[in-house]
Amino acid sequence: QRKGIMYIVVTGLPSLKRALLAQDTWMTRLRQMDKAVHVCAEDCADAGLTMVGDNGLQRLRSVLKMPDALTANCTESSNGEPCSGYRTANLKFPFGLVNTYRRLVAKKEPLPQWWVLK
Repeated sequence: QRKGIMYIVVTGLPSLKRALLAQDTWMTRLRQMDKAVHVCAEDCADAGLTMVGDNGLQRLRSVLKMPDALTANCTESSNGEPCSGYRTANLKFPFGLVNTYRRLVAKKEPLPQWWVLK
């Protein structure tokens, strides 16, 4: 039986402080059956483990680290240039969704009724 909501939140170093603030507001309102995960690149995940926020020393909970190796060879199809930060950041959405789905299935945990990608 599917129940609850799975929030997959994509963040990066420039928006890390904003992610901490959001975590303090909406993650405190999750129901027991709801889950959330923050998807970050390696540098962001390491920085997000402990960071000085508005309320002192804080950390992101439930961090999924996207390996830098996944975007190391990323190139723009039109001109062969390395992918922009915008394009590599958008790769976090499918990575977070697929990785979270596979993890839930492997652990035989119930799948959520709703998936929210933010």
